[in-house]
Amino acid sequence: MSIITTTVTKTYMKKLFLSFVVAFSFVSVDAQVVFDYLKAADNYFKNGDYYSAAEYYEKYLGKGNTKTSHTAFSPYSSQQAKPKITGGKSSSKEQVIYNLAESYRQLHFPSKAEPFYVQAVSFDKTKFPMARYWYATTLRSLQKYNEAEAAFKQFLVDYPNSDKYKDDAVREVANLKYIQTQLNKKGLDIYTVAKTGGEVPDSGAVYAPVLFNDMLYFTSTKADNEATRLQVHNNRVYQASYADGMVNKVVRTTLPEIKDMHQGVVSITADGNSLYLTRWTISKGKKTSAIYTSKKSAAGWSEPVALPLTINVPGYNSQQAFIMPDGKQLIFSSDQPGSFGGYDLFSVEIDANGNPGKAVNMGGMINTANDEQAPYYHSLSKTLVFSTNGRVGMGGMDFFYTKHNGTNWNEPKNFGYPVNSVKDDIYFTSRGRASNILEDVLFSSDRNAVC
Repeated sequence: MSIITTTVTKTYMKKLFLSFVVAFSFVSVDAQVVFDYLKAADNYFKNGDYYSAAEYYEKYLGKGNTKTSHTAFSPYSSQQAKPKITGGKSSSKEQVIYNLAESYRQLHFPSKAEPFYVQAVSFDKTKFPMARYWYATTLRSLQKYNEAEAAFKQFLVDYPNSDKYKDDAVREVANLKYIQTQLNKKGLDIYTVAKTGGEVPDSGAVYAPVLFNDMLYFTSTKADNEATRLQVHNNRVYQASYADGMVNKVVRTTLPEIKDMHQGVVSITADGNSLYLTRWTISKGKKTSAIYTSKKSAAGWSEPVALPLTINVPGYNSQQAFIMPDGKQLIFSSDQPGSFGGYDLFSVEIDANGNPGKAVNMGGMINTANDEQAPYYHSLSKTLVFSTNGRVGMGGMDFFYTKHNGTNWNEPKNFGYPVNSVKDDIYFTSRGRASNILEDVLFSSDRNAVC
């Protein structure tokens, strides 16, 4: 994930015996090694460590001869020196292939996932009912649009259930038609989309840009060699100077950290004295997140304090808070009760003392049965921007925008291509004028990432 700059110039708007004994021994050792690869892979997969799972499934399929290169850091890599082998039934060969495809999909590595999904779609559909669906999404990510459409349509024929996945497949077919329309629309020359330059970290994820005066705040898994071994690549908040698409003087913020937690995705009040952030842990592939606030003083940022249980509902996740310019309302994403499905956008009133009230779902005009995340409000144009994978778009998470009509929010509209891509586009901030929100924008996207 990287930070992208977008400018729209305005032509119609503005800008992974003894001899026998010896021979038998070698065979047994080799078989045990291969078996251990499989057990390790299954355990990593179960625990959500898809990077290590992929590595060991590859070793198993290669009879232990596969060597995986670690020349570049992966934030998903295992932090264990050796795989932990536990008991239980091992996966079948077909399950191995499917799990390997799934591991690469979870790592957003579609080119590696594709050949394994090609095999998996020929397996028993009752055992692997979702193989063709995920194969189709992989083809879409690889920009193989005709093959993706055929795969989604075949999934709709084969899949026996009437549920979210069937609905999503119908929408994905519509997405593919929308993609073709967007790629061929007129006026693409008014957009300039490029990676930010300067001192942007070249390893780990870099995302969630926030512009505050001349400062850029962002979240990154860039290596922090001063941290303990298991926390070197935690998500942390950084700040930098930013001008003309160039990021410079990158330093870590003074926000206090807890060694076993990730933190990031911040929002700052207009006076610069309060900050909202997300803290989260990941255990066995499950993320648990909550929203915190911190106050600024001459000594720096205070120890973050969790917001009340009206926002951080026990057993659920709240994240990606955005404080409105007047400081009177906080918008955030959560899967707490009252959601339409997945993550929804909620709002909460903030009183004069900074205390939040009860969280309220922002309604069906904005939220869908899928995920709505990363809200942002552009005050000059009075526009709410958020990302969702629940509406017809380019595929994955797309940016949508809406305005309030005095009573309710209007039907959200897709920004279209090239603001959105066939991968995930999420976290948006703008310095554009009231007449052109896209005039000077920073956003996060994995559109240029192979993995």
